[in-house]
Amino acid sequence: MILTVVSLASPVKAAVSAGDLRNSIVRIEVFDGRDVIRVGSGFVVQGDRFNGYIVTNAELVSDADSLTVQVPTTGAQLVAQVLRTNLSADYALLKVNGLDLPALIFARNEPISGEVVWSAAKLGDSDKVTLNKGLLRNGFKLSREEPGWYQHTAALGVRHGGALLNDCGEILGLNFTHGASDGSVRALDHPSLRKFL
Repeated sequence: MILTVVSLASPVKAAVSAGDLRNSIVRIEVFDGRDVIRVGSGFVVQGDRFNGYIVTNAELVSDADSLTVQVPTTGAQLVAQVLRTNLSADYALLKVNGLDLPALIFARNEPISGEVVWSAAKLGDSDKVTLNKGLLRNGFKLSREEPGWYQHTAALGVRHGGALLNDCGEILGLNFTHGASDGSVRALDHPSLRKFL
């Protein structure tokens, strides 16, 4: 299976809006048998009436018996299948049959240090998108083969699945489950994320 990543953007719109993101950021429930053991968030990278693809953290979906994704428009719970994971990059790609939701668009350019960034996720049982504004501190890439990451100050307090967005609501990365020792947040960068798709 080849996943097509579309990076064509609609006209540039400044300032991220939680309402605009409501249908592209989803709530994920992780089950052990019949019990919900973890709840997190993810974001749609491709969606149509046949299949939807969601990016979230590998730690969220590890050791799950089953997963469901809540459809924001109806509240329906759809079963999700884990297609790929990379534990060292804390990345997971989920496939959800019939998840016809708008996908977020990947940023076309690398952000620069000091640029405004946003963390976005659905927290707990809420269907509302929570946003937190911060600044990009810097980006790191140890080698061409290793994934890169950004360090930023847009902490949400969510443990799983927060998207890192630019001011236009485009994907810059996937926030790692655990923050850095200095209190900042790290995120898998969008060029690395696109390679995993």
